[in-house]
Amino acid sequence: MDKYRQLIYNVCILNEKEINGLKKFIVFTLSLAMLFGAFAGCGTNDNGASGNAFSVGYAKADITPKDSVPLDGLGNADQRFSNGVILDELFATCVACKDSEGNTVLMFGLDLLTTYGALFNNIREKISNECNIPFENIMFFGSHTHSGPATALTQFPSVAAYNELVTNNCVQAAKDAIADLAPAKMQTAITRPEGLNFVRHYVFDNGHITGYRIYETEAIASKVGHPHKADNLMQLVKFVREGDDKKDVVLINWQAHYAGANDIDENAVSSDYIGVMRAKIEEELNCLVSFYQGGEGNISSGSRIVGEQAFSDYKDCGQKLADYAIEAADTFTDAEVGKIQVMSEEFVPDGRGNTETLYAIAFGDFACVFAPFEIYDTNAVNVRETSKYKFTFYAGLANTQYGNRYLPSEE
Repeated sequence: MDKYRQLIYNVCILNEKEINGLKKFIVFTLSLAMLFGAFAGCGTNDNGASGNAFSVGYAKADITPKDSVPLDGLGNADQRFSNGVILDELFATCVACKDSEGNTVLMFGLDLLTTYGALFNNIREKISNECNIPFENIMFFGSHTHSGPATALTQFPSVAAYNELVTNNCVQAAKDAIADLAPAKMQTAITRPEGLNFVRHYVFDNGHITGYRIYETEAIASKVGHPHKADNLMQLVKFVREGDDKKDVVLINWQAHYAGANDIDENAVSSDYIGVMRAKIEEELNCLVSFYQGGEGNISSGSRIVGEQAFSDYKDCGQKLADYAIEAADTFTDAEVGKIQVMSEEFVPDGRGNTETLYAIAFGDFACVFAPFEIYDTNAVNVRETSKYKFTFYAGLANTQYGNRYLPSEE
């Protein structure tokens, strides 16, 4: 068994306590939508008002590394260092939302694999202290690029320096987003991109289901399909802001692993398809974009089954996804905003006693779950379909405490 297959084998063997922990966590996530019902629709409708209206602000911080750093995502971060090639710059986008009662939340989307606890807990604390916003009202979540710095490897001096850059720039972005607050109405839209994400497990002709790379040496013809069709729902939330100098802010929820910037240059820095998509949407719609990575744990941007879309150039993937979002912009419909509600629940997901926290933010017709895992798409779909909110995002890789872990579906 080669090194990669052994690694997958070891990761997939869970003891009974860990399996029971995962099952309990899955049950909890499925019930979360029902917990939403406790405050669904609470608060006054702030849409269209002025003065103390519901307000939205936006800021973008450059978090591209200036020095050579270890790159996260391929399992060899301590040996894979950036070579100075920047295929795409990395950014942290901050969206600030404030309701008519002064309740404020900050939602940071970062072009990183994930958001490791020590660094981002420190950033959340600094923002909380300097901006007078509750710690639990500040969310950080990763885009899951596999061509960004490994922020957890602080034994390398370049990572410590990079983490300081991220800290300073994110704290400033929080202040800038708050300063940018402007009254806003909310609109929503959906679209379903085809052929741009696939379940990365395969059903063989003997009925066996396996992960996407464990049996690469097997005949491709023996892969006869996927366990199910990938969740291909792209959700868009737009905040139409007052003021001639205030661009609209668009949040996008989509789910798929990286599209292969590291295949072009394994040691280059890139935001992968997310950065390409974001840039094209911002240019075409004259807006500001923040990306929310969804249930991508079992989802790839390409397929290894003959006749399906193969893994394509990441720029092509980003351009095609942007085209779907741009076309969907003609279908935006008004939605209600309201009092901002934040809830959180600590949970022990495995048999090792590590505590993670699941967060949720809701206002008016909108809610978003922030999960500290690479979640499988079926978990996100179940929560979305049982949510009492008209529009529910599920953002993974958020506020993680103990690294990058999968949350598989119960089956």
